[in-house]
Amino acid sequence: MTGSGMQLTQTELGAARAAMAVLGKILAKHAEPENTVTLTTAIAQYLDDMRHQIRPRTLTQKADVLKRFAAFAGPVPLSDVTVEVITNFLDNIKDKSGAAPASPYTINGNRKEIAALLHWCAKKPPVDHGESGRICAT
Repeated sequence: MTGSGMQLTQTELGAARAAMAVLGKILAKHAEPENTVTLTTAIAQYLDDMRHQIRPRTLTQKADVLKRFAAFAGPVPLSDVTVEVITNFLDNIKDKSGAAPASPYTINGNRKEIAALLHWCAKKPPVDHGESGRICAT
């Protein structure tokens, strides 16, 4: 180092850059894989799975609730869906301005649909991280 100890020589700078490149490769190789499954993707897979188990009208009702929830939550990873997000969604239904407030029956029905989705997600085995965007193996 030269001067005040704050500047590197060109040789030292080159060595530091090379070390950073090596470190970047090591970190990339050993980093935890990211869970890139979005709420929307999880909903689509859940509804596809449910399609073979429930009546079409019930599937439509589930889809309506879950798509409204996804629109409210935004394009978030599934791991970012918290109790707070769910509570805010249910409060939003309850306090819809310009419309009659939702009944406790409706709010509880929405809560049940979201809980069923999350329960389904939790029961699925982890997916091989090579299958980006999947919540579970098919």
